[in-house]
Amino acid sequence: MSTHYPSRVEKMMLGICATVAAAAAALLTAAAPAGAIGQGPPVASAAAPAKAQAAAPGRQALPPSYRVNAGDVLEISVQDYPELSKVVTILPDGTIQFPYMGEVFIQGSTIRQIKERVLAALKKQVSYPEVTVTVVKRNIREVGVIGNGIRGQGGRRPHGDNWRVINLIADGGGLMVDRPEWVKSSVLRGGGAEVIPIDLVRAFAGDLDANIPLEPEDVLVVEQLDDSKTKVQVLGEVMRPGPVPAPVGGSVIDALTAAGGPSPKASLALAAIRKPDNSLVPVNLVNYDSAAGKAPEVKMEPGDTLLIPENKRVYSMTGAVLRPSQINYPEDREVTILEALAEAGGPGGGADLKNTVLMRRGEDGKVVSQMINLDDIVKNKQKADKSGKKTGYTDPVLKPGDVIFIPTKEQGKENLLDKAIRYLPLMFLL
Repeated sequence: MSTHYPSRVEKMMLGICATVAAAAAALLTAAAPAGAIGQGPPVASAAAPAKAQAAAPGRQALPPSYRVNAGDVLEISVQDYPELSKVVTILPDGTIQFPYMGEVFIQGSTIRQIKERVLAALKKQVSYPEVTVTVVKRNIREVGVIGNGIRGQGGRRPHGDNWRVINLIADGGGLMVDRPEWVKSSVLRGGGAEVIPIDLVRAFAGDLDANIPLEPEDVLVVEQLDDSKTKVQVLGEVMRPGPVPAPVGGSVIDALTAAGGPSPKASLALAAIRKPDNSLVPVNLVNYDSAAGKAPEVKMEPGDTLLIPENKRVYSMTGAVLRPSQINYPEDREVTILEALAEAGGPGGGADLKNTVLMRRGEDGKVVSQMINLDDIVKNKQKADKSGKKTGYTDPVLKPGDVIFIPTKEQGKENLLDKAIRYLPLMFLL
């Protein structure tokens, strides 16, 4: 025989009767002598337990999306039916016991979903039930993150609500590398009984199939790949030689830029890419311009090495100049004698420009000396500049290996070639 729970109308009528009876008892008590009526316990209202529960500590304001876990403590209150209101703990198997529901699995359900299930069960027995479900205490579960691919400190941490792989990585400080394809990641579940590979490239791109939800006790493993799979080397005449991140799209220019760019002595025309099998791929980087679409077609791959050799094509400015030195001959243009003079800082004190000597080694290896009136060239250039003309003067073009000697006026013209000969050893070093 099933238990009958009174409806609200019946409860209201009972409440009115109880109120009338209480009022009558109060009148009798006032009229009767002290002690004439028995002193029994006071009658408690149906609302009193609910008020006491509302004041109970430990309840937590949780987002609507929160899903309960085993060990969570719930308070399920049915308004006006304290006998149906219960505090239950979700068992390790994810179930609870509740009147008219029996044993029911609720782990992973939201508060709203639990409330709807309770209402559906009670409506068969109670008229217009009103149900409140509250999480009194959470059983905080943990997840872990380990590996050298995480920037911050690894280890265990509380399992955040609705956490996915990316949430745990963010809580761990992010990735140690610039691109997700440079790490290998997996989730260990069930104490390692199940290993779930994670494609972080897809996960960071917003693919929820790759960015899987985490379960309590999951451990995320993030390991950096070997440098041979994530970096390239840039060696030789660059500002910061060494390993750099493999460029996106294999851009040789990006790799060179990451190494600080070429040094002043770099020979970009003779650059080459050394492959892991030690084969060399020539790549001419002279006049490269990625923005103008002039970047080389050759692409770099992780493990490659970009070699930038020294530019050994030089010429020498000697004698009466401010900065006598060997100067790198550019790979992308010719150099004239006036440009060489400017590069050397200009003529020094007492320079005899009229008797400049140009020494050049011929194809047969013999050195040929030529007298050049550099003073006339300078004056003609000044006249042309003043008139706005770019012609009307001759500015001889130098070749790699040339040696220019500018004597002083004190040295005089006699035996000038003999004086220049002492600079010949320079030619054999070029």
